[in-house]
Amino acid sequence: MTYRKNRGYRGKYPRIYANQQAIEHVEAYRALERKLGPIVNDVRKEFFSFHSFQLVNLLDEYELKYGNKAAEYARETMPKWKSGQTKMSGQTAERLLNLVPRYLTYDSRFHMVQKLCNHHAPKIDRTVSINPENINAGLAEVEDHLNNLLSELPTIKWLPDYVSETVKWLNDDDVIITRGMLAEIDRKRADLATITAKSCLQDIRQLVAHQGGTLKQLNYTVELPNGTTKIFLNQPSPSCFIATAAFGSKHDPTVAKLRFFRDAVLRQTTLGYLFIKVYYRYSPRLAHWITKHPRTRTLVRIFLAQFAYFFVSKGQSRG
Repeated sequence: MTYRKNRGYRGKYPRIYANQQAIEHVEAYRALERKLGPIVNDVRKEFFSFHSFQLVNLLDEYELKYGNKAAEYARETMPKWKSGQTKMSGQTAERLLNLVPRYLTYDSRFHMVQKLCNHHAPKIDRTVSINPENINAGLAEVEDHLNNLLSELPTIKWLPDYVSETVKWLNDDDVIITRGMLAEIDRKRADLATITAKSCLQDIRQLVAHQGGTLKQLNYTVELPNGTTKIFLNQPSPSCFIATAAFGSKHDPTVAKLRFFRDAVLRQTTLGYLFIKVYYRYSPRLAHWITKHPRTRTLVRIFLAQFAYFFVSKGQSRG
């Protein structure tokens, strides 16, 4: 096979050039996906649902930026892109979708920014236990906990810089509109969270009143924009026999962590509750056997210490 000398890299190595182009197109679209995150499909959907006059204006802008040939190809291929017959290349998608924001309505942009904020908001799972012997103190603790969560809601405090840039891009780099939109999203999040928190406290108080001023059982989950809180009753319960045998005392800090895991996690699920029932049926004999075998006791102690560190301590620190 012969090549013309003046065709350059593209003419001399056509297959390599085509592969290079394909890689560049894929990378261009991946960069767009990283930029848009969860709203990349929303932007595509908006683009394909534009009215004809919006599409004409956008493609005219596209022509000015990337030339007549690219614009003509886009105009001809648009029906095939919309029907799914032809897949839009990464580079074309990146170039076209970057022009979309200025043609979006405020409501569309607001929905996308809200979706971005909800996606990137830090969410932490927490637990709060109520002492059945002091219900009022427990309710006060729950109320303080929920108030602390409400104070952590503002969007601007935790929004990463690269997401802030995407939000500005969605608003065509208008800083004033961007700030106003984030403030509005904060207000909506705060209103929803406040209503949810008040409803939670009201439900628990009604439950206490229904049970005659005492609290015999409680398993309540509160879903807020920045995480989930499980509120449960801290019932006195038997010791962890195997852990006590391994560590030599029910007052050992690791044993206390394992009791917390049992009450805060296992007791809150059906499978966990069944596991506890089986455990307390067979564990006393196993604990007695462990105390008679020092090597086994050491191995069990190491395993439980690692479990308490990775699955309990870290969970408590997140809460």
